[in-house]
Amino acid sequence: EHSVNFLGYWFDYGIIHHLKWYEEIENYIKNNFFILEIGGGFGSFARIILNNKNVKYFLIDLPEANLMSNYYLQSHFPEKKIFNYSHLKSKKLNESIDSYDIFILPPRILEKENIKFDFIINSRSFMEMSQKTIKEYFDLIETKIKKSGYFLNINRYLKSTSGEEIKFEEYPYDKFWNIEISKKSFLQTAVHFLLTKRHDLEGNIDKISK
Repeated sequence: EHSVNFLGYWFDYGIIHHLKWYEEIENYIKNNFFILEIGGGFGSFARIILNNKNVKYFLIDLPEANLMSNYYLQSHFPEKKIFNYSHLKSKKLNESIDSYDIFILPPRILEKENIKFDFIINSRSFMEMSQKTIKEYFDLIETKIKKSGYFLNINRYLKSTSGEEIKFEEYPYDKFWNIEISKKSFLQTAVHFLLTKRHDLEGNIDKISK
């Protein structure tokens, strides 16, 4: 009862959101990009991007989600090679980039790796974290994003999490971001859709529209 049939395919509302998000960012993603998705769940949004672009895709999430995304993405892309946590026992991540297409890893693994990303995504999971954890991820993003790289942030304007009020307007962006898209998320009036681009000079991030 939560799905619709369109052209013989069944879509739930989660996938409809992901399709709309992809439509918004499609022209910003180029083939051969390195993409990092923080909190990608079972891989639904990743599947849409990988189905349309030839990119290296990294997902970091909790072990349970990584197990699901590993199964889901391997099922959809049997021809692609997936690097996961078990490979780290015998291989170095940096030395394995050329040999794999998808990288599914737990948090903190990337902190010590010399890998830079063209496009970073967080959708609807920062709002579930504490302010301290959000700041740690922003530090990671600002360290690992390439010059002129993009950051897509889709999260609620306000969410109470473990006694804290997590406000979108208080996310700890530094001043070196320029707004590309800033608006309410498709069919989700309590969620903001913000695409920013990394700049060497001070950007206009302080002008986020609510």
